[in-house]
Amino acid sequence: MKDEPKTNGPEDGCAICGEEEILRFYSDLLRGEMKTPSGQEAGLGDRLKAAEALLKRRTAGQQEQESLRRLDELLEEVRRAAD
Repeated sequence: MKDEPKTNGPEDGCAICGEEEILRFYSDLLRGEMKTPSGQEAGLGDRLKAAEALLKRRTAGQQEQESLRRLDELLEEVRRAAD
């Protein structure tokens, strides 16, 4: 019998974490709010990895916004040239 995938978040009942849930997980881990199964706080190494992951996501988002801004500028130039 095959196990059914477990949901990771009650928000949508989906087996795959959404962006908000992932960010919340990394943030909780970074703040030391997550505990190991034995009840200890997450170690410094795990917290640093969470910080790196959050920074990568933020940097990627900023780069995406800059790329979209540049595309908007190019589209505007093309429209002006077509007129």
